[in-house]
Amino acid sequence: MAAFNRLLILGLLFLCSVKTKAQADEINPCKNADLFNVAATLKDYSFVSPIHIPAKTLSKGFTVITSDSTLTVTGFRVYYWGKRCDLYVRDVKGDRATPENLPILKRLLSEDRIMIECISVLYNKTKKHIESSFQILLN
Repeated sequence: MAAFNRLLILGLLFLCSVKTKAQADEINPCKNADLFNVAATLKDYSFVSPIHIPAKTLSKGFTVITSDSTLTVTGFRVYYWGKRCDLYVRDVKGDRATPENLPILKRLLSEDRIMIECISVLYNKTKKHIESSFQILLN
């Protein structure tokens, strides 16, 4: 019985991930965008992915920055995978995620994962996207 339950859970996880990937591809504004090759991370953290952060710290919000200080972050996409098989995708306008514009921050748990990608920036008054994405592991 335990083996069957494990197999069922693995099957559900696989189906959830396939469905999420397909939905994300349909709405991805970065798919055919001009790409800019700079690194990105969270303010006060290194440019090495994955970033390990306590869930309680991240629940207050975060700011996305780039390695090029002349660029202004104007938005980004957040993918969230919870350890309870929660899946969540949301676009954030601006460089800062808060519990108000990213409600999932109110429910973060250790072992959850967040991926930040599709980061849009202003470069010479032109909107571009950067190639960089990064992962956050909550502890």
